[in-house]
Parts: sequence; structure tokens; C-alpha cells
Amino acid sequence: MAGGPNLPHASAFTLRGATEKDLDDITRVHVEGFTEEPQVIYCYSYRHEYPDDYWSWTKREYAEYLQQPSKYVVHVIEASVPDEVAGLVVAKPVGVALWNIAVLTQPRGVTQSLYFITVQIRFDHWLI
Repeated sequence: MAGGPNLPHASAFTLRGATEKDLDDITRVHVEGFTEEPQVIYCYSYRHEYPDDYWSWTKREYAEYLQQPSKYVVHVIEASVPDEVAGLVVAKPVGVALWNIAVLTQPRGVTQSLYFITVQIRFDHWLI
């Protein structure tokens, strides 16, 4: 089934630039979809014991990406999904895409620390 059990057909998706209003949805997508990725496991090894901290730091990380548009491009993929509270169908982010478009530019904030961790993980991997 295209798009999974709760999502519409792929032709119903829309890609658009993310804004700060999307931060909670971006964080939800990341936490629900990337929790077991190697970099997340390394950076947030206690994410299951402290889910509120994991949520807060993930949200802060994406906020910093959005605050550096000359370095990062953040997009969300929206789909029309039922809003069970309002009883309507609404456009809601169901995916997130992040591009580092200035790889030689030093990041700012918490993303600066994650940058060095990522480089170290990749460097260590190449040595194996």
C-alpha cells in the first residue's frame, strides 16, 4: 500500500520549505522515524530513559538549522491527514529533509557540536 496504512498515495505529498511553526512536527517526525539511526544512538544514548530531553534537544537542533538558512535548507513533506480532534482533513508534515548546502561553513550553536561528532564518526568508520 503506497504511503503506509495511515498515509495517502504518494501523489498527494507536497514538499515545501520548513518554518519555525513546523518545529513540533519536524521534531515528531525525527523522534518517531530516526530514533534508532547510528548517529542518534551515539548522540542520544539515553533517549529512551529521558524522552523529554531527547525531544527538547532535537527540537533545538532543528531550530538552529532553520536559523542558518545560508548553511542549511530544511523542507517538510506534507500530506493530507485526518485531524481526529477537529474532525477535518488537514495538511500535516509527515517527513523532513535537511541539506547542508555550505559544507565548508562552520555551524553555530548545538549543531556545531553535532558537526564535530558526525565528522569523527565518519572518520572512524573510514579507518575500519
